[in-house]
Amino acid sequence: MTASDVMPVETLAVAAEAGSPQKPKKALSAYWIYSNEMRDEVIKAQKEANGGKAKFGEVAKEISAKWAALPEAEKKAFEDKAAADKQRFASELKVYMEACDPAGTLRMKYQHLIPKKPLTAF
Repeated sequence: MTASDVMPVETLAVAAEAGSPQKPKKALSAYWIYSNEMRDEVIKAQKEANGGKAKFGEVAKEISAKWAALPEAEKKAFEDKAAADKQRFASELKVYMEACDPAGTLRMKYQHLIPKKPLTAF
C-alpha cells in the first residue's frame, strides 16, 4: 500500500511541495521554562519518597508550589528567558507568514471546487 492509495493526489502535491516551512512552536511562558527545568529534579525526589513512583498530579503540584514560593529576583531570570523566547517566536512567525501564502494554501486545498471556466447563462 503506497501513500497515493491513501491520500488524494491534490493532498500529495501540497504535502510534497518543496520548501514548505513548518509553523514555529509557540513561545513558552516563564512558568513553563521553570517547570521544564525543575521537572527532572522533582520527579527524582518524588520517586525516592514514594518507592519509585511519581504521579503526574503530585509533580505538577510540587512544581507550582515551588514557583509560587520563588522570590521575584529568581523569577526575573525565567521571565527574561520567556521574553527572549517570545521575540524568537515573533521573528520566526514573521518569516513563516512571508513564506507561506494562506490564501494560496486554501486555493490549492479547494482547487477541485473552483470552476475552470465561467459558467454560461444556458
